[in-house]
Amino acid sequence: MQFYFIRHAQSVNNILLDQLANDLDDKFDHQEYSQRRQADAELSTLGKQQTQKLGEFISEKVGDGQAEIEEADFNYDEFRFTHLYVSPMIRTLDTAAPIAEALDLDPIIWEDLHEQGGIWTQAGTSDDRLSQPGIDSITLQKEYSRFIIPPTFNESGWWNLPYEEPEKCYERSGRVLEKILENHGSTDDRVAVVSHSIFFNCIMYQMFGFSPENIEYYFLINNVSITRIDMNENLKRLVYQNRVDFLPGQMIT
Repeated sequence: MQFYFIRHAQSVNNILLDQLANDLDDKFDHQEYSQRRQADAELSTLGKQQTQKLGEFISEKVGDGQAEIEEADFNYDEFRFTHLYVSPMIRTLDTAAPIAEALDLDPIIWEDLHEQGGIWTQAGTSDDRLSQPGIDSITLQKEYSRFIIPPTFNESGWWNLPYEEPEKCYERSGRVLEKILENHGSTDDRVAVVSHSIFFNCIMYQMFGFSPENIEYYFLINNVSITRIDMNENLKRLVYQNRVDFLPGQMIT
């Protein structure tokens, strides 16, 4: 199977983080960020433009299935995703929509693809993180009508759980990989997921045998970047990571 990981487009929280970060060591005011961030961040104006470029790129690359092997290996001619899974957070839903339109594919919302932490806010100077419900099933049906909504989602929102600690995210990513391999590992499926940067790192840690203690390793991916890994139960091959060649330089974030 071909496994594609697509990070969401730039969100308003990404802009805030860029404003507060000082250097590559990620030294910034975590307290201020936690207080000012949106619980379920929407896309920025630039992020919405990035999704359009992504959709156009995916659309332009849809071929007739006759690409030469060496071309198909790097998606010079086509993508042709067979399955599209998406995190239920707003920024990923809005990123997946143009892909679905380009490929006429109904995205499947998969709760386990959400970002580490879940949906939360932090009030005042307290370090307590307060859970929020996330988008509800009625809004999903109205605004994302072609998306396949899990039957467990209801009118009260999909989250309403405690803040998810990093080690729990790592465990969840293992379950996601196991499920993907179970459903697609022995097939020629082209499986795409639209998710988040920290969750991507958890996936990569699981895939290449790192433990959560290996915090000195970080896999950087830009907004709307595409990473491809070919895999089955016995082999994992990183074909390319962080592909953003379809964006003009000034739109890369």
